[in-house]
Amino acid sequence: MVSITKTHFSLEKKYSGRFRGLIGESVIEKYIKKELIPILIKKEGWDNIFYFTKDFFHVDIQISRNPAFPESQNVSKVFYEQKNEIEKFFLNNGLFPTNEFLSYFNKFLSILDYTPDGFLVKVKKTGERKLLGEALKKLDLDIKNEFDLWSEFMTKTILSDGRTREGITWDTETINKIENKMLFVVNGKVDAVEIKCTAQLSLQHPSYKKILSAGYVFRLFHVKIISLEEFDIEERVYTDPNELSKK
Repeated sequence: MVSITKTHFSLEKKYSGRFRGLIGESVIEKYIKKELIPILIKKEGWDNIFYFTKDFFHVDIQISRNPAFPESQNVSKVFYEQKNEIEKFFLNNGLFPTNEFLSYFNKFLSILDYTPDGFLVKVKKTGERKLLGEALKKLDLDIKNEFDLWSEFMTKTILSDGRTREGITWDTETINKIENKMLFVVNGKVDAVEIKCTAQLSLQHPSYKKILSAGYVFRLFHVKIISLEEFDIEERVYTDPNELSKK
């Protein structure tokens, strides 16, 4: 015998808002990668554009405001770990950011009081190339500690019990291959991305003005959910902090 129970269930606004937010973030990520990035590459002449969601950073910027941690130690730890994530991302994509680009990116992170919903990272090749070994030395990264960067140099070993183990054999030949890999040197720009799904837009977050006052671009996406398959998207691109007060 089958027992069937039908129930009407409603979520509180604070929970439905969270779901709308997750939907909006997923929609904008798809939109940026499929529609916006190709347009910006063609219009602005970039060689490539990457979109990082806020989950890209493993250490939340908000932790630096936690009074349980000594401010001087905590802030430097947060930004150092984020800095390494950025550097390793570039290396893993065959790119080596100039000192100016890294300083520009890290300055952007240092002025934030919150974690934006995303970042657009736009890069252009300078025409110069550098050895990966030189980049590792300059960025103070240990070649044997960054396993996630060297997947192309992985080898498979069949064990006596039939299992397969993957790893890197750190012989002179393999190390030389990694260190002699060529990277494209790049400059670039970073845009902050914020996503809203609420009916009333709020542009009062103090970090928004900080971002714009420091010369960075702020992109605001407003998502109206029509159905689970259809959405209206409004994009506002700000370059002047005084524009935030205008509707």
